[in-house]
Amino acid sequence: MVLEASNDFERPGCLVLSEGAYSKNAYFPLWEKQFSDYLPKRGIHFLSVDIFNSVREKVINRKSGLGELDKEMYDPFRICDNELANNIELMTGAVLVARGGLSCLIAQYYLESRSLAGLVLVDPVLTPDTVRDDNANYQTQRLNSSASRYFKTTRFQYENEGQDVVSPDGIVTNDDAALTKNCSSSQRMKETENHLLQWLQLKGSKGQRLLRLEKGSVPTLVLCSVGHDEEAFYQECAKYTASLHNDENSPWGKVDIRQINVLESPNMVAKQILEWYDENIL
Repeated sequence: MVLEASNDFERPGCLVLSEGAYSKNAYFPLWEKQFSDYLPKRGIHFLSVDIFNSVREKVINRKSGLGELDKEMYDPFRICDNELANNIELMTGAVLVARGGLSCLIAQYYLESRSLAGLVLVDPVLTPDTVRDDNANYQTQRLNSSASRYFKTTRFQYENEGQDVVSPDGIVTNDDAALTKNCSSSQRMKETENHLLQWLQLKGSKGQRLLRLEKGSVPTLVLCSVGHDEEAFYQECAKYTASLHNDENSPWGKVDIRQINVLESPNMVAKQILEWYDENIL
């Protein structure tokens, strides 16, 4: 759904929000409603995209006996990547605001082969594997390790909603039929994201996708939530992710890392993003 800017529109381009259902305490509530009211009134177009839609349909079909998710070529992350492209690839001046581990990971894969005017990563807690780090050491275990840690933090939310999950060792503990019958929209969002995390865990090295992204390709901002019991993990991941994009010789300089408190209103976060936009995109 595209939400048009007000009559006093001043800024070119569009802020595009892709957010997930999970991110510890930092993800409640979702930002779409507040952003859709705040941003157009301040002269910029706003679009919210659901990059998990196609994967969610496949997960639902599987529970009806119609899916084929176990085939060797199945890759839910590429499906989400294509979903994002279908929404914004032809858009001029799109600045992507990705919120949550999965959304941030997919946004970085998207940027490998497609263009953006700017990128905002909010809590990028799934740190992608890369060919080499700055010390010429192979980095091919970060994604699996961070996915395992992130899986544990989201598992409690999922179970508190009355949904059991598949653990990293592959043990299935939920009733699929009952889950499908009574699943709310919010629960289906969480179930879909849980499916993506399970896929990373169960695929292991076979599901590995190296991030081959040129540093400093676009202006990038990393936002890290604080004020919750996982903030040390979030900060560590934010610093590493920023290092993947940081090129001090690029036109926009060093990647900025800013903190946002979990109690901070979405409007205040939108204000921070808009200030960064004015400084780096305009």
